[in-house]
Amino acid sequence: MTAKVFRTWHGSVLALDLVLAAALQDQAPDVPALVRQVAGRLGNTPAVCRASSLHPAVQALAAELADPARRQALRREPWLQVPRRRGLSQTEARLMAMLAAARPGPAAAPRARTTA
Repeated sequence: MTAKVFRTWHGSVLALDLVLAAALQDQAPDVPALVRQVAGRLGNTPAVCRASSLHPAVQALAAELADPARRQALRREPWLQVPRRRGLSQTEARLMAMLAAARPGPAAAPRARTTA
């Protein structure tokens, strides 16, 4: 694992927390403000944060939640109802469940690293 993986995880968890806080109050997430806030927390510029520190699924969810009907449907998402897992915050457990639900088909087995 690299530091980039941890930065993307932390940035995505923070972004999901901000997205859900707005959406569950029936407010559209302010995506530019969200990106600025996450970028500031990670010490990045918003452009770098958007490109490499936020999972695309979290960015897509934030954009989708501009639609009031989608915000209402969010409450019925199974991944939102997952229990907290040992060693993870509630938002981390939700992010894992959201990403697993969005994954097409069974998970691929990890590939062995090769050296060139």
